[in-house]
Amino acid sequence: MSFGGGTIFLAAVFGAAYAVALLRWRRSPKRRERPRFECAGLRWWELTGGSLGCSCMVLGLLAFPALGFALSNILQVGGQLTASLIMDHLGFLGMPQRRVTLDRLCGALLVAVGCAISVLADTPDGAALADGGGVGGEGGMDNVVFFGSVAMSVFAGGLPAVQACVNRRVSSRLPIKGMGALVSFIVGTLSLCLGAVVILIPILPLGPDLSSTS
Repeated sequence: MSFGGGTIFLAAVFGAAYAVALLRWRRSPKRRERPRFECAGLRWWELTGGSLGCSCMVLGLLAFPALGFALSNILQVGGQLTASLIMDHLGFLGMPQRRVTLDRLCGALLVAVGCAISVLADTPDGAALADGGGVGGEGGMDNVVFFGSVAMSVFAGGLPAVQACVNRRVSSRLPIKGMGALVSFIVGTLSLCLGAVVILIPILPLGPDLSSTS
């Protein structure tokens, strides 16, 4: 629902903005180049921004029950900061290159330490782990779910940084700055609809139950 509502809202906003841009172009005494869409050279992966965004949302929703909102959000911040530092250092997808400096690295390490302290404080059955206990049994399964949720939260935090770079490349080919967000929301909505169909197909009855008639 959030992606669908966002898509409708952004479509209205950018549709109005494009109409205003066309009106100004028509009334301009000096006819410059008409605002147009230059999407012919787009590669398929440049349209994955919405899929990355909805993946971040889904992973976050899966991790919240095991971690709670506070720890999950802390880990997402850590993942986003780590991914952003790496992408800045590499100049990812044509972004301006910014080398990792000692100051920035120290800031990232402080966040990492905060994440580690939060994880250790909330680890289920922490005493058993400290005593060298195994991962078997109910407590062990709790730990598997917990640390799996930790990994999902960190990974989900890194996705928005990649999504922003992808959306920027799409926006550079569109007549209005920031219009890549609309493309992202459209792709995200379609991805969620496809995922819902894949999940619901095995659940929904596709025909009459013949076993009841026998």
